[in-house]
Amino acid sequence: MKASIHFVVSVLFIIGFKVYAHQNKKHTESRKPHVTKEKLESINNLYSQAIQPIFKNKCLDCHGGPSQFPWYHRLPIAKQLMDDDVREGKKHLDISSGFPFKGHGSPLDDLKAIEKVVKERTMPPMRYWLLHWNCRLTKKERLAIVTWVQQSKKILREGL
Repeated sequence: MKASIHFVVSVLFIIGFKVYAHQNKKHTESRKPHVTKEKLESINNLYSQAIQPIFKNKCLDCHGGPSQFPWYHRLPIAKQLMDDDVREGKKHLDISSGFPFKGHGSPLDDLKAIEKVVKERTMPPMRYWLLHWNCRLTKKERLAIVTWVQQSKKILREGL
């Protein structure tokens, strides 16, 4: 009798712990959004309408490769710095082909990173905007980008 009570209590403890620890989800369930072609197309449509022109004006030089470098690109030190910046920028986020962007992040990771740098105003780097005064995002542009990011994250997370 004592052994059977101990067994029942143990089983109930294990079941209760499993439900609590996993929040009633199986190991195979993923909390990451299920990315579909339709979701990406929907996000790209929003991007093309409102955000792509901003990115083209303000971000494409380093995150897509400029089509035309300024005159000082011909100077040896400036050329090396600019080429390195473009190479590094494209490695992290290449916006030259629409959304989803190329780089080393997932679409959700890219959206989170964009939101962070826009809110913290850490892009473009100071050494870039010191030479390109009109490259900084305006308040209206920052708001448009953050709104698009939040809409896009919602689209990606639909169905969770």
